[in-house]
Amino acid sequence: MSTSLFAALTDGRSNGYGIMLFIHIISIVAAFGPALVYPSLLTTNPKVVARIHQRITIPGLVVSGIIGNGLVGMSEKTFTHAQLWVSLSNTLWIVAVILAVFPMRKIFAKLAADPQPALAKRAMAFIGPYHLIFAALGLLMIFKPGA
Repeated sequence: MSTSLFAALTDGRSNGYGIMLFIHIISIVAAFGPALVYPSLLTTNPKVVARIHQRITIPGLVVSGIIGNGLVGMSEKTFTHAQLWVSLSNTLWIVAVILAVFPMRKIFAKLAADPQPALAKRAMAFIGPYHLIFAALGLLMIFKPGA
């Protein structure tokens, strides 16, 4: 059964492609999964949010984009960077990296040092768009417009 599931995921491509796809999916979970609980954790334990964001979310986000672009290159010309969904995905990924590394990381660090309700509200202004980027990327990966 695992062989047929693996074959279905890789669409008959090499084992290397399947391994890269697995890493891509796991890194996406690492990049966006913790962010789904940030709103509830910000008020109760902002130090945990800052630590998770720095150690799991940002590295997962960077790895997911790099591996995703590697998958495009390994797809034997099935996917190209000229396709609409790949270009939009790369653009949204860059925006997500900028959001995660610059405003979100800094606000979480400030909240960890001095929890303030005003800072938590400011953080939410960036968490919401980060969630929307995740949803948009998911739709692009599933439906692949322009493929």
